[in-house]
Amino acid sequence: MKQILMNFAKFSFIFLGFLLFRVSSVSAAARDITPESVLSVVNQTRVQNGLPNLLMNEKLARAAENKGKNMQTYGYWAHTNPTTNETGWAFIQQAGYQYTNAGENLAKDYVSVGGLMNGWLNSPVHKSVLLSSKYTETGIGVLYYTQNGVEKALVVELFANPMVKKQSLGASVSLAFVNLLHTITL
Repeated sequence: MKQILMNFAKFSFIFLGFLLFRVSSVSAAARDITPESVLSVVNQTRVQNGLPNLLMNEKLARAAENKGKNMQTYGYWAHTNPTTNETGWAFIQQAGYQYTNAGENLAKDYVSVGGLMNGWLNSPVHKSVLLSSKYTETGIGVLYYTQNGVEKALVVELFANPMVKKQSLGASVSLAFVNLLHTITL
């Protein structure tokens, strides 16, 4: 009987160690989902599809993170906050970013950046946003949470094309005149 108990204790110890290793491995994988890792796989996918890389924009990144925090605070999972009616576009505007086109991809419950990308590419709507030629910049927010003892990531990626302000003819002429004077005085 003593031998059976010893074997059971050894088995339990080994099983518990394996279980702890598995949970910590999954958690470490969730922490591998970062704005930088998401941007890397997004840009790889865009290049593979003949599109240019997206540039990370600080204002869009702040807007994406704020949108993620808003979803956690209000306890919803959608493009529009059901309580305040705020959309991703409101967070972009609040960050002071002016755009001509904007899009949003959301993801949650992922533990790896590869799984996240597969999810987006297998969704026609998410894929069309990801592979749109209308966007030149992005901002990515990643927040972590624990579900059933497993750490997972919530990802908000905002896509946009910045609004370019047209310079007036008077300003162009004045700038050219200043440049001419600067050149003459050298």
